[in-house]
Order: sequence, then C-alpha cells, then structure tokens
Amino acid sequence: MKTWGLRAFPTTFVLDRDGYVRLGYFGGLTWDDDSVITTLTEHMKITPLPTPSP
Repeated sequence: MKTWGLRAFPTTFVLDRDGYVRLGYFGGLTWDDDSVITTLTEHMKITPLPTPSP
C-alpha cells in the first residue's frame, strides 16, 4: 500500500504504455459512466469500443 500510495479500496490506476501512472481514482468506479469515458478519451487518447448492437 505504501509503494502505490493507496488510501482507499478499491483503487484504480491507469498506466501509460511505459508503465507510468497517468490517472488514479480512490474508491468505486463505474467504467461505463459518461464522465469516465470522457476522461479516458480526452486525457489518455483511449478510443472506446463501439457499443454492441442488440
């Protein structure tokens, strides 16, 4: 916990291709929430997967 600076469980870290922490979130996270998707696409240049057709 000390190495990563964890303060809460669960904790999420988003790493770049070189293994550096670029984003961190302490607490529960809903990955398909619009604000999370926007943060990842704008800050990390991550392209979301298309929504599957019913």
